[in-house]
Amino acid sequence: MSAIKITIASMTAIVAVPFFGWLCDKWSSKTVLILGGVLSLMFAYPFLSLLNAGDSLMIYLTIGVGAAILAPMMFAPQCSFLNRQFPPRPDPLVLVPAEESVRPSQVV
Repeated sequence: MSAIKITIASMTAIVAVPFFGWLCDKWSSKTVLILGGVLSLMFAYPFLSLLNAGDSLMIYLTIGVGAAILAPMMFAPQCSFLNRQFPPRPDPLVLVPAEESVRPSQVV
């Protein structure tokens, strides 16, 4: 029974990742990451208190919310956020003038 609930959470995450990617385009990846972090922080204490309560249905429901909503909210914007942190630049070790490059006949 738990495998079905995790599968449902994973299928929801498949839809949530493109949605949060769209939110990154609409707002910004930094805003979505901060919002996901704050919501995850607010979610942690109720989740841990539910673990102590021992109600299986509520535990599965909170795991589903965490896996289906909060995790994709943190993972979806990471690519665009990290991409903007490091601007592209030419690497001087890769750019070699054609006359200095090694021809296949020169390789021993």
